[in-house]
Amino acid sequence: MNNPPVNNIILSVRNLTKSFYALKAVDNVSFDLSEGEILGIIGPNGSGKTTLFNCISGVIKAETGQIIFEGNDISGKSMDIIAKMGIRRTFQTIRLFRDMSVAENIYSGFYTKSNQNLFHALTHSGLYGTDEKLAWESVKKLAQFFLIDGYLTYKADDLAYGLQRKVEIARAMLSEPKLLILDEPAAGMNDSEKTELSEMIRVIAKNTTVLMIEHDLDMVMDLCKRIIVLNHGMILAEGLPEEIQNNKEVITAYMGPDDYRIYGPGA
Repeated sequence: MNNPPVNNIILSVRNLTKSFYALKAVDNVSFDLSEGEILGIIGPNGSGKTTLFNCISGVIKAETGQIIFEGNDISGKSMDIIAKMGIRRTFQTIRLFRDMSVAENIYSGFYTKSNQNLFHALTHSGLYGTDEKLAWESVKKLAQFFLIDGYLTYKADDLAYGLQRKVEIARAMLSEPKLLILDEPAAGMNDSEKTELSEMIRVIAKNTTVLMIEHDLDMVMDLCKRIIVLNHGMILAEGLPEEIQNNKEVITAYMGPDDYRIYGPGA
């Protein structure tokens, strides 16, 4: 099923449901994501955020509902097909090739962009060589942007956790995705690293739509013009940061009935 995109909507999720035995991890979730938007998904632990991302990116298949990306129904498609269509993501638990260098890890994200096949690689065709050169140039540019160019020859496993996060995002960006999905990108970072990453995400969002989960609520409130709150697999609230910050149901879900607003990290 193919539908023309509506206005500037790049992603539409409709009545999505995913269960694990008796537990509904995602329960009839629907929302739209506009092109160029940074949309934040927040919620208490176990609220279904990562399961939702896994369904959208093809890691798992939802039981019911539709996922429409640029007018195309991608529901149930494999992760590699979805990636080649322009959706790339990072994971809550970092997934790097730990014995490979930082440069090689970033370069591995090129597979969704390259049109070359095994024959081109084996014969070292001119087109393959051109693609290879452009890819490595992009690796260097991304490493500079994420301030990790001094670590290109390091093994990924030798880097601090916050730097590994940057490598993972750089890898996702190598294929120039249309939609970047970030699952807790600031996890393991200190305050200065989080501030630095926020500015990087703002720059990325000038050309790439961003959908993100983040537990640092100050960061989400600062970056996102719109926020969706999940609780028990369902959408509890959706709105502007100030609306979410003062929503009594959201406050109760996060902090209990006696707190009067959502606090940032350390609360």
